[in-house]
Amino acid sequence: MRLLPLLIPLAIVACDPAGHQRSDLPDDTSARPEGDADTDADSDSDADADTDTGDPCPEGVICVDSLPFEHRGDTSTSGSRELDRYSCSPGTDESGPELIYRVAIPARGVLGVAIDDSTAGVDIDAHILSERDAEACMDRGNDDAHAPLEPGYAWVVADTYVAEGEELSGPYTLTMGVSSLTQGDCSMESGWMDRVGDGGDPLRLPATGMMALEAHLVTVGDDFGGSWPRSGTDGVEEHWAMSQETTGFVMVRDQPWCPQESCEYGQSACGHPLPVEDEHWCVNMYWRDRPDEGTRMILMNDEGRAVVVAAGYETGPGDLDYIGGVTEEAHAYLGSGHGSALTLGFAVDQSLPLGPIECR
Repeated sequence: MRLLPLLIPLAIVACDPAGHQRSDLPDDTSARPEGDADTDADSDSDADADTDTGDPCPEGVICVDSLPFEHRGDTSTSGSRELDRYSCSPGTDESGPELIYRVAIPARGVLGVAIDDSTAGVDIDAHILSERDAEACMDRGNDDAHAPLEPGYAWVVADTYVAEGEELSGPYTLTMGVSSLTQGDCSMESGWMDRVGDGGDPLRLPATGMMALEAHLVTVGDDFGGSWPRSGTDGVEEHWAMSQETTGFVMVRDQPWCPQESCEYGQSACGHPLPVEDEHWCVNMYWRDRPDEGTRMILMNDEGRAVVVAAGYETGPGDLDYIGGVTEEAHAYLGSGHGSALTLGFAVDQSLPLGPIECR
């Protein structure tokens, strides 16, 4: 059994989530609705798609041949009521009108779908299907959904939630994109790790327990003129957009900068801006001795979905009821949230790329 480092206290910065800010979706992508000329979905761009699959677009379906993609739709003007309840959440009533998208997936990757339905009284949910069938639901969400996919077609449905008989239909903006998906060895080191305040009772790794939802840290791609953000939300929307553009991982982000405690807003325990991708997949623990910056860890849910995360930049959360904390992007891919039970350990293969991984 290899023992993990036992640690000496360093500057502690525990960044817990605080506040919520809804992201504006990027507007520099192209949309191409096809099929029935009378479709009720309107594109915000008339640009042609970059590729043509050659397969005819089904009537009444919006066919997407190029990613990333953005589209403004309105379910209140749609006559489609094909899908009502989905296998990934059969108790949720989605019997209101929907818009259906067929998406060409060019290579293995993670399809991300985000929906902004911020108009009062509107609730449009995102669904990713492997086939045009509610029983083929791979993931769904009130704001976004994510699914690992092979090349071919996937189906995305923007469907209207029905609350106590009331259809909450209306306008929305949908964004889709594909990010990388690694295939690799998810083996984790076995050992023990001392944590601050553990009273000599080290944590056995890999560990399964509650994971906190952490706020964002400033990266080398953020520009504050050599300084730091002035508040928890100063420039954070630009940070969200830059992070999404760099990684291709589409979601609705709402976490602010790490709170100002013993440091500046957005400053980590390492004291300097992080690489963009490392911040996007950053993980922390309450270790006595931080590992080297960029050390790979594996974070996995109970269904085997996993992501490679970057350790060594941040220390926290201070509450030992949590085994660690991770960014909202990692939680989004794993379908988890603040306090969800996940498994975390140091990767045996330290050469793994960061981000979602299919474990071999």
